Amino acid sequence: MTIAGLCVALMALVLVIGVMNGLQSSQLRTARNLKSFDLIIQGEGLDEQDFRLIKGVDKAYEFCSAGAMIASSSQSLSLDARAFKDESYFEDPRVMEDLVLAYRESDELFALSQSIAYKSLRLNLGSQVSLTVLRAGAKMTLVPYTMSLEYSSAFASSSADFNSTAAFMDWERLRPLTDQGTSSIGIFLEKDKDQESVIQSVRQAYPEARITPWQEANALVYSAMMLEKSITFIFLLFILLIIALSLKKSTARLIEAKRKETAIMLAFGLRKSQCIMAYVISGSIIAFIGTSLGLGISLLLARNMDAVFAVIDAVISAFTGNGSIFGYYSFNILLKAGEVALAVLVVFSSSVIFTALGAVKALKPSLMEVLDE
Repeated sequence: MTIAGLCVALMALVLVIGVMNGLQSSQLRTARNLKSFDLIIQGEGLDEQDFRLIKGVDKAYEFCSAGAMIASSSQSLSLDARAFKDESYFEDPRVMEDLVLAYRESDELFALSQSIAYKSLRLNLGSQVSLTVLRAGAKMTLVPYTMSLEYSSAFASSSADFNSTAAFMDWERLRPLTDQGTSSIGIFLEKDKDQESVIQSVRQAYPEARITPWQEANALVYSAMMLEKSITFIFLLFILLIIALSLKKSTARLIEAKRKETAIMLAFGLRKSQCIMAYVISGSIIAFIGTSLGLGISLLLARNMDAVFAVIDAVISAFTGNGSIFGYYSFNILLKAGEVALAVLVVFSSSVIFTALGAVKALKPSLMEVLDE
């Protein structure tokens, strides 16, 4: 029973951490590819070609963005209009992981997601829309500027939030409406390239530029994910604590059942510490078997999680008649060696420690007290 408990505890730790890592990795990858890049550089006189020469930089794209209000005959809504000087951005492999321009009806680019165009604004390709952008004015800080645009393209992305808040425009139409004195460059780093070294290189070349890493750009999302992961880990540790306390009590019951044998060993000169060590070794063997089984099964399940969830979805469907999220969403399990090792260490060490505590408590009575019983 103890082996089964340790096995299940480690499986829960490893699989939950793996699922959360996968979800977080997917969401943060989407945020970096679509919204924040790896780095955003803002300043005066910046040129995307210069940044592409910096060691560690894979791609650099100059872009501009502005808050806007779009209106059709049915309704209006606010969104973030964005334009790229080099439209090869849409063909970048990293971008295409999460974003695809599905249609393009004319040379002029004005792209909306299908969720905005069809569901919210009731638009068809070629429909005319009114777009209002706040731009710098001669006497006022910001003044509204309204233009009529043809809905010429549709895009689809892996982010529901991005689909509902973004639009893409031609550089020539949007750039004159934004701050002409400031340029924004989005940078994708080479794979596994150290971010700090690139930041230092950019600071040396452009000491006045503002550098925003993706962690800062997605600070709220990133911190919320880390908090969620920490709380889940703590909750699972409480479950492990219950199992460890059970192990402590079972060790004490085992010694209680063998008190006469233990007393005889003590009578023949075996020290209490040696008796305790014998039970700790026994508990360690149990902990090793439980953690080994838990680790092996969790790694096996992680490699076949889609099949496992398909079975779960089939069972739920059989009882309820409706599908579940397990059948619609592909879960990506991302296991990090350090976190898996930490989970194994926590489960194994807590089991051994509580076994020792149980043995110490059970062997507190003296030899004569044991024999008198």
